[in-house]
Amino acid sequence: MHKFWLERIKGKNLFIFIGISILLICLQFFSGAWKTMRFVNSDTIDITPYTQWLGSSIETNRGMLFYFVLPLLASLGGATIYNEDKKQGYFYLIYSKITIKRYFTTLITIVFCLSFLITSLVLILNLILNFMVLPAYNPVEALDIGLNFTYGNTLFPSFYYSHPLVYTGMYIILSALFSGLFAIVTLTISLYVENFFVVVSSVFLVQLVLMVIGFMTNIAISPAHFLMERGDIASVSFVYILLFYILSLVATLVFYVIGVKKNVIK
Repeated sequence: MHKFWLERIKGKNLFIFIGISILLICLQFFSGAWKTMRFVNSDTIDITPYTQWLGSSIETNRGMLFYFVLPLLASLGGATIYNEDKKQGYFYLIYSKITIKRYFTTLITIVFCLSFLITSLVLILNLILNFMVLPAYNPVEALDIGLNFTYGNTLFPSFYYSHPLVYTGMYIILSALFSGLFAIVTLTISLYVENFFVVVSSVFLVQLVLMVIGFMTNIAISPAHFLMERGDIASVSFVYILLFYILSLVATLVFYVIGVKKNVIK
């Protein structure tokens, strides 16, 4: 069955996910750190990979663009496999090999892990590119005036200054977790809706609405706002992010099980 699942996840949608992700992180690198490195000298210790990587730099807007379209990209990481299997008649083969329960358990696990892995790897790649051209100075709080690493604009700013690499890793993992969440939400929607464009764009549209509300209220309620280390939205709450994730995950799993029972198992 490993060969079967490998064949199911390989496809143009997956390569689009990977290709656009790499394109965006490279655009951010070349418009950010690559241009900035010529200004680096012994006095510019405030220019570091920690302030210029995609999740931190807001000067070029490429970072925000990546997080803005992340729900769309994550939805291509295998979230449409069920609808494709249904349309192409693969269920006849599946039923003869494995149980329905095993198929959908494996499917949701693969979809989550695939989006988690791709997002984490491309963000790590962007961070490595920044380390290749910029000196690895630890950020100094006194020199970061105006960079928005303040209480309310980001999570645990004191931890950022004491352990910047671990802090950056935390944000990469957080982004990957939400990418996995976006993917399985899309997968769950596909149990109820057959239209490809509706399925793929649903989570993105929800994020778009949350972003508009966030700009109006100056509260980071959209993942596109709170997944970046720093941004223009002032109010970032760890409790809100935690509750948002847990409630979204639980609701997704509940509707996933219901969708399988009502719309698949007849």
